[in-house]
Amino acid sequence: MSTQIDSEAKSDSDDLKLIRAELQELRDKDYIRERMDLYAFLLDTARWKDIPEEIFTDDATDFHLPESTPPRVPRGRRELGAFFDEVMQDFAGTQHMMGNFSVQVQGDEATSRTYALCAHWMAEDGPKPADWTVAICYDDKWRRTSVGWRVYERRLHSFGPYGIAAGTPPHNQTRVGSDLYGARDR
Repeated sequence: MSTQIDSEAKSDSDDLKLIRAELQELRDKDYIRERMDLYAFLLDTARWKDIPEEIFTDDATDFHLPESTPPRVPRGRRELGAFFDEVMQDFAGTQHMMGNFSVQVQGDEATSRTYALCAHWMAEDGPKPADWTVAICYDDKWRRTSVGWRVYERRLHSFGPYGIAAGTPPHNQTRVGSDLYGARDR
């Protein structure tokens, strides 16, 4: 009888460990999805100065516009802050619609892919180029930190060469993403 009770207790203990691990993974995935929603909120409410601290690690690299002229690959929070401050000034407003989240967690590291449809309204006075909309995805590598999950590497990819709606990219964003997703040869 004692052996059966010990076996059942061990089985219950193993089940509890499994449930705790699954719960932690669900919490981690939800936290990362919420961080991506926060990223969009900070962009769209002109609070981009908060992005480096809220979204990225101290040593992060963002391959945001590597093909632009000049290439835009900010490294570290200071460069990220300067990048967002410069680039976002071109817009009177933006709307980043995040969706199709895919998150994989392995311990204190994670990867994610987030699809986004991003509308940008130009801030120029007088006659202006058309507003610009792009379909992109963010491929991110995350690290668990003492303040929660943060991105340490981001690669932006574009669907379609220049967006999906009428528009002209701003002068400093001649090409979006590090390669073209959605090509028929994939």
